[in-house]
Amino acid sequence: MWALEKNLKDEVTYFEPLNGQFQGLKKFEFLKIVGESESFIKVFNQKIGLDEEANINETFKRLEDIYMHSVADVKVLFIVVDEFGKFLEFAAKNNPDKELYFIQQLAEYINDPKKHALFVITLHKNFKAYARGLSRDQKLEWDKVKGRLIDIAFDEPIEQLLYLSSRRISEFGFKIRSKKNFVSLFKLINDSGLISHAKNLDKDLAAKLYPMDYLSANILTQALQKYGQNERSLFTFLASREKDSLQLFDSASNKTYNVADVFDYLIKYMSSELEDRDNNPHKPLWQSTFTAIQRAEALNDGQYEEMASLLKCIGLINLFGKPLGRLDKSFLEEYAYSAMGIENANELIDKLIRQKIIKYYSHRNKIFFLEGTDVDFEQELIEASSKISPIEDVKRALNYFLEFPTLPAKRIQYLRGTPRFFAFNLYNWEDISDGKVMVPDGEVDGYINIVFGDKELVNEMKQCSVSSHPGQIFVLYSNISPIGEILFEIGKIDYVVQKLSEDPTAQKILLEERHHEVSKLRKLIFTSLYSNEEVQWFNSGKSLSISSYRDLNSLLSDVAEVAYYNTPVYLNEMVNREHLSSPILTARKALLNDIIESSELEDLDYPSHKFPPQKTIYQSLLKDTGIHRKEGNGWVLGMPVEKSFLPLWNVCESFLDEAKAHKKSVNDLYEALKEPPLKLKKGLIEFWIPIFLIIRREDYALFHVNQGYIPYLTSDVLDLIHKKPKDFLIKTYDVEGIKVDLYHKYRELAALPEDKQGKGSSFISIFSQFMRFYNDLPQYNKQTGRLTSSTSAFREAIEKAKDPEEALFEQFPKALGFHGVNLKGDESIIQTYLDELNTSIFELRTAFSNLLDRVESKMLNVLGIKEKRFLNYKSLIQKRFGQIDSNLLLQKHRTFFNRLMSPLDDRDSWLQSLCDVLISRNLKQLKDDEEPLLMVRIEEYFGDLEKLLDIHSLKKERIADEIIRFEVFNHDGSKRNETVIIPSDKKDLVDNVEAVLMKQLTDDRHVNKAALIRIINKYFDEKD
Repeated sequence: MWALEKNLKDEVTYFEPLNGQFQGLKKFEFLKIVGESESFIKVFNQKIGLDEEANINETFKRLEDIYMHSVADVKVLFIVVDEFGKFLEFAAKNNPDKELYFIQQLAEYINDPKKHALFVITLHKNFKAYARGLSRDQKLEWDKVKGRLIDIAFDEPIEQLLYLSSRRISEFGFKIRSKKNFVSLFKLINDSGLISHAKNLDKDLAAKLYPMDYLSANILTQALQKYGQNERSLFTFLASREKDSLQLFDSASNKTYNVADVFDYLIKYMSSELEDRDNNPHKPLWQSTFTAIQRAEALNDGQYEEMASLLKCIGLINLFGKPLGRLDKSFLEEYAYSAMGIENANELIDKLIRQKIIKYYSHRNKIFFLEGTDVDFEQELIEASSKISPIEDVKRALNYFLEFPTLPAKRIQYLRGTPRFFAFNLYNWEDISDGKVMVPDGEVDGYINIVFGDKELVNEMKQCSVSSHPGQIFVLYSNISPIGEILFEIGKIDYVVQKLSEDPTAQKILLEERHHEVSKLRKLIFTSLYSNEEVQWFNSGKSLSISSYRDLNSLLSDVAEVAYYNTPVYLNEMVNREHLSSPILTARKALLNDIIESSELEDLDYPSHKFPPQKTIYQSLLKDTGIHRKEGNGWVLGMPVEKSFLPLWNVCESFLDEAKAHKKSVNDLYEALKEPPLKLKKGLIEFWIPIFLIIRREDYALFHVNQGYIPYLTSDVLDLIHKKPKDFLIKTYDVEGIKVDLYHKYRELAALPEDKQGKGSSFISIFSQFMRFYNDLPQYNKQTGRLTSSTSAFREAIEKAKDPEEALFEQFPKALGFHGVNLKGDESIIQTYLDELNTSIFELRTAFSNLLDRVESKMLNVLGIKEKRFLNYKSLIQKRFGQIDSNLLLQKHRTFFNRLMSPLDDRDSWLQSLCDVLISRNLKQLKDDEEPLLMVRIEEYFGDLEKLLDIHSLKKERIADEIIRFEVFNHDGSKRNETVIIPSDKKDLVDNVEAVLMKQLTDDRHVNKAALIRIINKYFDEKD
């Protein structure tokens, strides 16, 4: 940190000069704190000039002042805390919640991207390591705070630390006693691969590390990095002069400061770290070492110390040695002699093996501890040999034990974009003697068929490879004896595992051995594949020489290129794959919608400065291939220009040609594109088929298996096809012979231009226009019976049309009284049919308009208005009823009145809005039997408004008075109406009379009404 400060302040150059970092600022202010066993909050407050008990708000207010001062001086503020671990240790023991919350707040304050400030702390251990002793919830909070900080690990390489150690050790004055012993020990360690697989250790460095040997020095350094404080713990070790320290090592002895001595040092000075269950992931292994030492002590009286030293070496080397390094009996014996001075190590190692304390594990290539079992494994396996039989069905056994990889053909994917994968199949010759093998399907494009059989089957294998799918590769594997031997060993282990099912330790050891044997089996199989002495390769009737994985992968590309020669070149790995990701599926849907909506626009109208996924796919799949291109003044979709896409286009065109004979399932097209020589990946198919269907949408009729003809190809329809292609059918048509003349007349009727792609295209367009016409009709037009019988029949024919050809040439003519035979060869009959068709179309189209005409006629008749022009009679109506106050109307009358007075200047919309109120729903849904009721309500509502005119006129003059109008009809048909005005000064009197009358009324409402009407009738003839 000191060097960093000097470098940033440009006082001393330790690092590269600044080059635009810190947003160009070049001046820095440092707030430096050194850790101590105290509250970080208190120390921080003192550092910024506050009382140590200041609250958090005061702390951050003061920190903001310091920061703003640095901003004013154009400086970056560095808050540097060295030895921060001491604050964390204090926090873990004293009010961790409060201390952690402050650290979190400080980190969040600094993390503001707008601030020119940094918070830098130094730790000798991982932040989480200081959480020892905390509760589970507190540890979670500790992790949360750690998430606010960015770790910058400062782990010096082992080699660097060893070099520094050697510089210090050389000052101790130790001399190598026996150069011969030193050289042999160095060679032993170097050749073992326990430190470096490269086996290129530095001999001069090893000499400078003496009296430590290279292995013990390396293990000590790793251990101090793992459990201690990195180089600080290492320098503490080098500086120590306590008993068993390096400086007090007895150089007169014929040994080194070896791995066992390192073990003793770690146990003595780092016991708390080793016992920490949370921060020592190796604790179980340490416990295994202690257990082994205790067992050796219990079982042996003599030379226990030497045995313990051997066990300590075994423990630490297994823990810190390279996984592929060698720790066998030979190494341990020689290391014990050269580094530890144990002359009879061979006897001691054998004794420990007999006592089942240690065991050599071949799969690890190491001696390790054997815990808690007295099983004699060698004897058990010998006995198992007589209990099981050799494996006869090698194929079945290999399929059980091994999982064969799927191999990618790399070159072909690089060149053509489509990933090709080859899987392994295992057969006995008897399985495929009839030539039947599994056919590549789905993601698998070919098989490497390993056939177990005699060498004499070469000709048969060649013939089998000729008659098979071109993506098939055959391997004749004749030497199965080594495979059988390993399978027999695995069988013996499985037998013993089952026998010792109640001994978990024995089971663990046996399963590790089994894993080793399976690994040997896998290595044997895949190594043998490239041995021309043991296997022979075949494809398409030819013998092949495959001596390496590189040869095999090249073969896979060659085979794929021959088998799938029509696959287009499409280098887009987002699309050209078997399974599309969720984002690409979303982009697919967006792209298809954009093609439907904007195919006439350049780049589908994508902004030039934006690049959503669908635009990238459009560029590679549509624009670069010439499918979407400029023609004349516009952009069109058509046949691809890119030649590699033409075979794919032709397969799709053939599918449409075949659909002329009968309807074909869209799923058939999906399946066709999965077959050789195309075999597109499912992801590309899911893009290509809907795009092709959009391009040729005028050339076929689309049907749903249950719902029939689908006139419009929308993005929703394409989505349904994508989900269930089996539910959709396609039919294409030829317009020939007698139908040609009628076809041309239809085209003229539909006002379609000359079709460049053929009659079938306009044919579908004609039918689609009929369907569009019908679907756009109001509901009233689709259900009214106020049509001629021929028009009703024509409407029903459109509604029930399932097939364009049948509809245009059979059902429509039949509905209008013409049969197909009557149209034959007579131009006048065809013209008469089209005249009738036009008449029915007009009648069907104007049915709702005719309803509005009847509504208009009824309204004008009720109001006695002779004017027929809409704006004129509307003005007269609004003028007549303009005196009515809508606030005094009932809700139903108010809504009707407001629409009557609306400024709408469109006749149909204005009339429909009135009628919507009268029938309480959209007029277009009116049924024929409801029309009389509509006419009655027109008369009623306008009559009610007429009656309200006088009342509302009086109301404007006599605002405070109550006005009532009523009518009474007598049995003789005479009618009396009366308007009663209740002056405001007589309301109280009226209320009193009303109260008296109410008291005289009975419980019979009918009698009460009759009595009150009689009283009113009496007063009709009297004058007020």
